Formats: sequence, C-alpha cells, structure tokens
Amino acid sequence: MSLRLAETTLDLAEHEVVRLNDAEGLAVTCLDGAVWITQAEDPNDVVLKPGQAFVIDHPGLTLVSAPASSASVVIRPALTAVRRPQAAARELRPAA
Repeated sequence: MSLRLAETTLDLAEHEVVRLNDAEGLAVTCLDGAVWITQAEDPNDVVLKPGQAFVIDHPGLTLVSAPASSASVVIRPALTAVRRPQAAARELRPAA
C-alpha cells in the first residue's frame, strides 16, 4: 500500500499573512526568503530562514507571514511528534 501525505506550497508576497486554524502538528518549512510564525497563546514567535522548519505545537490560530520580502513555504503533516523540552527532565530507568 502506498500512502502519500498531503502538502501545500505557498508563495507569500511581502507582508502577506496566512491564517492557519487548528494547525497543531503541521510542519512549516521555509524554502525561500524569511517566514515569521506566531501561535495563539505562545509569547515566543519563530523566524525561519531557507532550509529551516518548525512544527506548530499549539492549538488555535497560527499566523505565517513574510515580513520583509516574498517567501515560499511548504506546509505538511509532521512525520514525528515534536514536543518542547519539559522544564524538569525525568530520569529514565530500565524496566524491572
């Protein structure tokens, strides 16, 4: 069986903003230019340069924009779950 994940390529004009609703789990990859990503309820914005990617990790509204010049991005489902580091890491122990 062959499974193909859907992906979308967007060419953003300078200052263009794309609204993504409930996009948690999607990966945004910058192909050209620079991309600014803002997520609802997250004080930390993300700026991507060509070749860099970010997995949206908050529910709700996410804004993807080209702040300084045109940009190209690919948006697709992330292949693996990516989580932000926990404040306190737990020690891993072998199973008994």
